Amino acid sequence: MPRDTYLDTGKAILIFLVVLGHFLEKLVGWKSPEIKAILATIYTFHIPAFTFISGMFFKDKDLVKKVIYFFSLLIPFQIIYCLFNWGLKGEIYLEYLISPFWILWYIAAMIAWTVMTPLLKKLKTPVIIAVALSLLIGLSPINNYYFSLGRIFVFFPFFVMGAFYGHQIVNYVKQKKLCLYAAPFIFIGLLVYYFYTDINKYWLYGSFSYSQLGVDAISGMIKRMAFLALSLITVLAFFSSIQLFRGRWLQLGQRTLSVYIFHGFVVLIIVSLFNLKDDVAFTIFLSTITTFLTCLMLKKNIFYNSINYINKKICSNSPFFNGQNQ
Repeated sequence: MPRDTYLDTGKAILIFLVVLGHFLEKLVGWKSPEIKAILATIYTFHIPAFTFISGMFFKDKDLVKKVIYFFSLLIPFQIIYCLFNWGLKGEIYLEYLISPFWILWYIAAMIAWTVMTPLLKKLKTPVIIAVALSLLIGLSPINNYYFSLGRIFVFFPFFVMGAFYGHQIVNYVKQKKLCLYAAPFIFIGLLVYYFYTDINKYWLYGSFSYSQLGVDAISGMIKRMAFLALSLITVLAFFSSIQLFRGRWLQLGQRTLSVYIFHGFVVLIIVSLFNLKDDVAFTIFLSTITTFLTCLMLKKNIFYNSINYINKKICSNSPFFNGQNQ
């Protein structure tokens, strides 16, 4: 079956935004209205859209292989990132004994989503159940940052929607001209809204409980539901907009995993070299150029193949990868 170039184009745009967001956030933070508006707009839809696409590629077979595959990436890179961060900063954070290192939360989430999604297959309302879990995790007395529990459940509805209804949804918005015409107004409106609004970024991260966010249970569930709805609207607008770029940056879209896993090293290095907290315009320029160069570099064969090499070395002794389970 040929690859879906539409989704590859979308993945290319999304991975660019992921890297750009991390450069902007680490170099200058959320303090300036301009950066805050850009970051909040990106964070409203880029991970939900990525999660949705991941769900679209999900197949309910070889689940053990998939789980082992993601563990084969999570464990070695957890160790490497912690050591790398220690080398740069001279600090070791004990929280990484029970939580994925920064960007690696998505790999941990893929493990959880791979296990949980088949359990919803026989139920009539999988999306409603996933949304309920997304709302209820905020009530947990456990720090939602630990084990990436918050993000796993908050973004779970998008994975489920992608897995069960993704192709129908994407085909629908692709065919509706109204969606395409509305998309720029949605994104511009979001930028303006976030520019003038004092937004708590942790609602967009999905990593904290309601008590950690300083709100009561009812207010927290209402607010989280509102952010889920806003994310869904912008995700649909994004999928409609892909057709304007279709067929471009396909190799980048096909190699988002290597870019995602390795770009953290580049971000940590750049942040250790530059301090641009008060230079917003130059930070936006530098972040954009650095993001372009980072994506261009990390989609190369050496990084793409290294992912497969690490996986092969770790999984070579597993019976699930050499046919003994058949």
